[in-house]
Amino acid sequence: GSQRDGGAIGVLDAAGLGQVVEKANSGDVAAGLVLKSAPNEGSRIVKKGVVTLTVSLGPKMAQVPAVIGFSLDKATAAIATAGLPLGTTLRQFDDITPKDQVLAVSKDAGTSVPDYTEIVLTVSNGPAPVTVPQEVGATKDVAVSDLKNAGLKSSVTEAFDPVVPAGTVISQKPEQNTPAHRGDTVALVVSKGPGMIPVPNVYGQHVKNATTALTTHGAPAALRP
Repeated sequence: GSQRDGGAIGVLDAAGLGQVVEKANSGDVAAGLVLKSAPNEGSRIVKKGVVTLTVSLGPKMAQVPAVIGFSLDKATAAIATAGLPLGTTLRQFDDITPKDQVLAVSKDAGTSVPDYTEIVLTVSNGPAPVTVPQEVGATKDVAVSDLKNAGLKSSVTEAFDPVVPAGTVISQKPEQNTPAHRGDTVALVVSKGPGMIPVPNVYGQHVKNATTALTTHGAPAALRP
């Protein structure tokens, strides 16, 4: 097995052999232990010959770059430049961070790690997909709350409607069951109830003409004797 360079030198001294010590990084052998010797252990060598010992410096170290907020491509390039391998990229939905932007890194930026340490990135997949719920027929407050609970925003405009009660959603865009993403906006049109209709002046007109004029303007006519 591997031994400390001091112990190896002592053994060689005792055998009357000279030594040359070289050092090299190793991901497998701890710093200070002999990686190899030349000639190899057990080989025959002339008396007072010289043995070359290669002693481990331990693993080569690399510094983890700061890549949070980078695009996946830019982060991958930075990690490669630092001399570190990239592990399997993880993805998660995020309402704020744009898709393919780095959210987290498995090792803190600036940390010195062995150069065989895999760096795992967690990358945004953007907002999660949602299906637009049905809000037509709901009251404005209920619709707005329902959309918020689904992760959607809402915009409200009002319009007169002769049938739909005031405060109730007449229409929505996008419609029910439309695929969307969290943070998208659903436009609601809410009823203001029936609008006020200007009544035309029918004073002195024949009853038939007056009734027609009122009906044309959307005002129901009731005859009284």
